[in-house]
Amino acid sequence: MPIIAYDSYRFLYPPRPDRAVSPSRLSDYDNGEFLCEFKLDGDCACVFTNGIETVVKDRHGNSFKKDTRALEAIAKTLHRGNGWIGICAEWLCKSKKNSLGANANGNLVLWDLIILNGCILTNYSHESRKQLLDDLYATGDHSEPFLLATDNPHVQVVKHYLGNFENAYDSILKVPMIEGLVLKKRKALLELGLSESNNARTMLKFRKPTENYHY
Repeated sequence: MPIIAYDSYRFLYPPRPDRAVSPSRLSDYDNGEFLCEFKLDGDCACVFTNGIETVVKDRHGNSFKKDTRALEAIAKTLHRGNGWIGICAEWLCKSKKNSLGANANGNLVLWDLIILNGCILTNYSHESRKQLLDDLYATGDHSEPFLLATDNPHVQVVKHYLGNFENAYDSILKVPMIEGLVLKKRKALLELGLSESNNARTMLKFRKPTENYHY
C-alpha cells in the first residue's frame, strides 16, 4: 500500500469496535491472534497537531461542547517527530474513580496512533502502532497497573496484553474508570478513517455489565 501523506488538518475517524461480545467468550479469542487493551470510561478525544497548530475533536469529528481548556493544553504538548501526528485517546471527565478510589478526571489516556511524521499509518498494524505509541510516550510503569506513565503526570498510555484475557477482565471488575476490554487483531492494518466504522471488523469489545448493557 502506498504511503498516504497528511500535510494539513483533516479529520480522520478513530478505529472503533462496534461488535459487543459476552465476556464469557473471552477464552475463545485468547488464541494469539488478538491483543487486549482496557477501555476507559471517558470521552474519546482525537488529537491532530504539527507542533504549531493543534486540533482536538470528539470521535464524530465535532468540537466538544463541554469545557476542554485543560484537554487542549495537554494536547499541545503531544507533538513528536516531524510534521503532523494524530493520536486517539480517552479524556477522563466523568468523575469515575481509579483503583485507589481517587477521581480520575483531568487525565488523558492514549490508546492509538494513526498519523506520524506527516503520514497516515495505513501500512502499520494494530500491534505495530501500539508499539510506536509506547516508544514515543511511555516512560515506565504507572501506579495504575493497566496504564503506562509518561513525562506528563496527566497523560498515560494504556497497556496491552497478548494473552490471559480472562484474568485481565477479572482484574478490572471493581475499577469504575474502566468500562471493559477491547480486543484488536494484532496484524490487521489501519484503515483510512473515512467513516465511523473504521477498523470495526478487526476489533471486539467486552463490556462490564451495567444498568444499560448486559455486556
